Amino acid sequence: MVSCVESKAKEYNMLINETKMKVMTNSDYTLEISVDGGRLEQVNSFTYLGSRVTSKADCVSDVKSRLAMGMAVMINLTRLWKNKSVTTITKLRLRALVWPVATHGYEDWTLRKQKERRTQAFKIKCIRKL
Repeated sequence: MVSCVESKAKEYNMLINETKMKVMTNSDYTLEISVDGGRLEQVNSFTYLGSRVTSKADCVSDVKSRLAMGMAVMINLTRLWKNKSVTTITKLRLRALVWPVATHGYEDWTLRKQKERRTQAFKIKCIRKL
């Protein structure tokens, strides 16, 4: 398949950069794919559109990294949360700045009880910080 893409790309004077292209498999099998004489690197995980994809279809690292990003946004807004002149209702509305960062790609996650509890704990932690 890669050779077909490579040949079509050459028809339009396009090149495939083998240093940027990586391959991943969902088994322990080692792939031997080469493009333009260079062998493609095989990886166990990569970031695609902001979501972490692993060879084991595991979303643990993605959940952890997303919740950490959400907490970073919460910390960056600490001055706002501690401001007494901003009402609690406004702060609850502004929480909408944090939640999308933490749950981006949420539809793809296979949540088990532990990860679901971790997500709920993050939500409660955000409310407590207000």
